Amino acid sequence: MDRVFFYCQHVLGIGHLVRSAEIVRELSRDCRVLFVSGGEKPDGFRFPENKNIEVLQLPPLKTDPISQICRCAIPREAWTKPRHFAGGCCCKPLPSSSRMFW
Repeated sequence: MDRVFFYCQHVLGIGHLVRSAEIVRELSRDCRVLFVSGGEKPDGFRFPENKNIEVLQLPPLKTDPISQICRCAIPREAWTKPRHFAGGCCCKPLPSSSRMFW
């Protein structure tokens, strides 16, 4: 089965997230999908649930009152703890940094 890495960054509104969730749901019919979300998860929103879908919620970004992008308040371990996913994908911190790489 093919594997797909699908990234969605949403900052203003949830349109990108909702459309991305539907695309991922369709892709999961024929592929294993790692759905990576880079925005704040809206209250009540449910990521697609399927045995072929794995969701990674990155530490979210948002905009401040003057439309500058900034990180949401998150626990430090969300940036520093290595994560392993089905299919051998690994997300871990860069040395001496709070950013993550694949």
